[in-house]
Amino acid sequence: MIELMVVISIVAILMALAAPSFRDLINRNRISSTINNLSADYSYAKSEAVRLGGPVTMCVSTDGASCAAAATPSNWHAGWMIFQDDNNDQARQDTEKVLRYRPALKGADKLTADAAAISVNRNGFKPGAAVQLMLRTDPEDQQATRCMVINIGGQQKITKRGETQYGKTCAP
Repeated sequence: MIELMVVISIVAILMALAAPSFRDLINRNRISSTINNLSADYSYAKSEAVRLGGPVTMCVSTDGASCAAAATPSNWHAGWMIFQDDNNDQARQDTEKVLRYRPALKGADKLTADAAAISVNRNGFKPGAAVQLMLRTDPEDQQATRCMVINIGGQQKITKRGETQYGKTCAP
């Protein structure tokens, strides 16, 4: 009986030591999955702009039907959509086709950006300055922070906290 109590105590101590590391692993995997989905969606928007021969826009959207009213760059975690932007105004009209929609992120993770909408022209380029989207866990694990930076040529890079790409540093 004493041996069983010793084994149970040792197992309990080992579990208590492993739990924080396991939580960090889960957070980092969730962040990695989310930033990879965002990257895939941007790649999809680029390919659709080239295929359709016209502008395609990604914007903050809570319903998958319209860009969020008075959207601020700080609420991409509320969800986003990709649509064929025939008049290139970064606001979806009823006649413009929704190509993809991602609902709000689960949990309290935060996805922020320099812009509330990102457009891609028919050549696959992103007009204007480079844009950075930053994904952070809540509670914040600075090691898990990831950014996606898109330059005017439409190229994208995933960076870790503290790294600089296209003139943008991944830092909260």
